Amino acid sequence: MYEIETGSKVPKQRRKAGSVSKAVQKAFDDYAAAYKALYGVSPLSFTYDRESGFSRVESSGGVSVARLRELTKQLRYRKG
Repeated sequence: MYEIETGSKVPKQRRKAGSVSKAVQKAFDDYAAAYKALYGVSPLSFTYDRESGFSRVESSGGVSVARLRELTKQLRYRKG
């Protein structure tokens, strides 16, 4: 049996390998909602490369999470 020492921190729970983090998923969900509001259709596919940190929406070359958020702001601005 294991004993937990007092004063030691509990390790953080890690996500499964290959899964998308909550921040990236939220950024894509926001982008998809803004895209659908503007164009009337939602983006077809979304992939996230964890090693490079780039998201690929449909057949784009890949964008970072910060750029995805900027694109979301632009779409919302265009919608009005």
